[in-house]
Amino acid sequence: MRIGAVVASALSVFVAGAAETEPVRLTFRGPSDCLDAEAFVKEVRARTTRFRIVASGDDARSFNVRVLAFGHHYLGDVNVIGRKGDVSLLSVSGTDCDDVARTLAFVTAISIDPKASSTPPPPPQTPDPAPEPTADQPQAPPPTVAPPPPPSAAPVPVSAPSPAAITFGLVADESPAAAESHAPVEQPPRSWHATVGLGASVQSLAAPAAVVGDSLFLAFASDTGRLFSPEVRIGASRASSGTLAAVQGSATLQWTTGRVDLCPLRLPARGALDVRPCLGGDAGALSATAVSIPHAQSHVRPWGTVGALARLEWLPFDPLVLDAEVSLSTPFAREHFYVAPTDVVYQAPLLVAAGEVALGVRFP
Repeated sequence: MRIGAVVASALSVFVAGAAETEPVRLTFRGPSDCLDAEAFVKEVRARTTRFRIVASGDDARSFNVRVLAFGHHYLGDVNVIGRKGDVSLLSVSGTDCDDVARTLAFVTAISIDPKASSTPPPPPQTPDPAPEPTADQPQAPPPTVAPPPPPSAAPVPVSAPSPAAITFGLVADESPAAAESHAPVEQPPRSWHATVGLGASVQSLAAPAAVVGDSLFLAFASDTGRLFSPEVRIGASRASSGTLAAVQGSATLQWTTGRVDLCPLRLPARGALDVRPCLGGDAGALSATAVSIPHAQSHVRPWGTVGALARLEWLPFDPLVLDAEVSLSTPFAREHFYVAPTDVVYQAPLLVAAGEVALGVRFP
């Protein structure tokens, strides 16, 4: 990891506010073996104190910081949303999660304050043990302990400080003094997000030749950090067989369907790359049109399948998502189409194998 390059990139991308203490919204997410949100805030505050964390506000910039585990490496990014809605993104990577998080803390600090300290906070100092007395030196007498004062007649009531507001796992308070003494941070139990995207598919067994199609989908998923992280995906697709030759002419087939996939598990539970086993089905219409024959006709029949699939999801950087999946399904009805009198051009198979690749955008 080249810290100098990171600093140069951050200074060219981010513009810090000119206020003495800038109100900011700050979130941090990372693996369990990395710094937690409270430690990350301390790393930022050790380099600059010219900010205060707030829960909301139109005039506050948002700093969304995340660290993802990718094999033996860690990928981190800082996503800054400006007051006018402008977005800046900076990513760093390394083999040590704490080092990546501390670099992101430094980037966050100089994004808020260009004069932030480039020196990391020193480790806590432990006092040296007192030397043991030698035989020539007399031992010092033990210190005298004064008796405790008598209890007062009535205890003085002490008002407990009001707890700071917790937002997205970080302490948010309008007062800089309260931010210095924030309470322990709790990570959110789960985070919902949505993904919208486009896909391209190939169905190898849906017709005598490969059928190529495209699709549009919308997915809702929950990242719980556990194996059970459900996702629901709905979509619509169209596919065409092209021209199918027959003795008396030719025909074309076209599928127009809607689809629902239910994916309850996520393997592994964390990371930028995961596999989701799913159950799904589609329903719609299959239309067939005869071509190049007298009195050509068109027919539309209902079409539906049910089956299972496995989807590989990769998040190279936020918010881009790349998907690849394979599926195996069976039609509800095995329709067949022919050109009179008996020239069959298509019959629905017992099993339909398909593959798809997709590109999506995840938010928030």
